[in-house]
Amino acid sequence: MIRERKIKGIILIVLLILNLFFHLVATSWKRAFLGPFFTAYMTDIILPWYFYALISFIVLKNREKKHLLRIVTALAVFMMGAIPETLQYFNIKILGSTFDPLDYAMYFIGVLGGVLVDYSFDEAK
Repeated sequence: MIRERKIKGIILIVLLILNLFFHLVATSWKRAFLGPFFTAYMTDIILPWYFYALISFIVLKNREKKHLLRIVTALAVFMMGAIPETLQYFNIKILGSTFDPLDYAMYFIGVLGGVLVDYSFDEAK
């Protein structure tokens, strides 16, 4: 249990560092060296993954209804990205200004990554 929490903590720190890197590095530098995928979509993958990992690290420990909580957590994290994206479609600028339908897929991939890593800890027991 303690080893699992340490590994999850390390994953959280790595995801946080990656997210900070993509937000703090100048956009022109990112486009020149990392390409359009990283500038347009990488944060849309890392951020939901990070939020799912953070919530699961705090909320999903030693719970009887872990499966249901995982589903609710995954849906909530996905909606945290999908709602602002949908509002951008209607020209309501919240947490961004450019609507991109592929962002929904990136949010899904990010949440799915978090869920799969979370399940892998249960499989390892």
